[in-house]
Amino acid sequence: MKKLLLSFVFLFTLLSGWSLSDKLSSGPRDVSPVQVQSGNPFIFFNAHRQGYSSIGLMWRISNSDNIISFQVQRSYDGEFFDLISDLPCNAFTQKFNWKDDNVFPGYIYYRLAANLMDGSIIYSEVQVVHIVQK
Repeated sequence: MKKLLLSFVFLFTLLSGWSLSDKLSSGPRDVSPVQVQSGNPFIFFNAHRQGYSSIGLMWRISNSDNIISFQVQRSYDGEFFDLISDLPCNAFTQKFNWKDDNVFPGYIYYRLAANLMDGSIIYSEVQVVHIVQK
């Protein structure tokens, strides 16, 4: 009976293309990066864990002439993002930092939205951080 069950699992794995190594290494969901739009101001965007319960965001832009503000957006599934902060864009600054102290364990996805003067929005790439429970 055990051999029959193992044979079935092996056959299913072979036919479906599923592999154990895929599942063991599959941390966060694959996130399709937002397509880069022309005039994208984001040069650099990084999200990193700070301790066990905070995440630091850092980004740099090429030019702040056309940007009114930034929206920091967070998601726990990589698909649906919530606005967690709205930051004004200082015309004299090209480097920005922000800290998220309100996170739960798991994979957390971040992106930025640059609100432009003409009413359009340009999104950054998505960054993923893993918070483990202490």
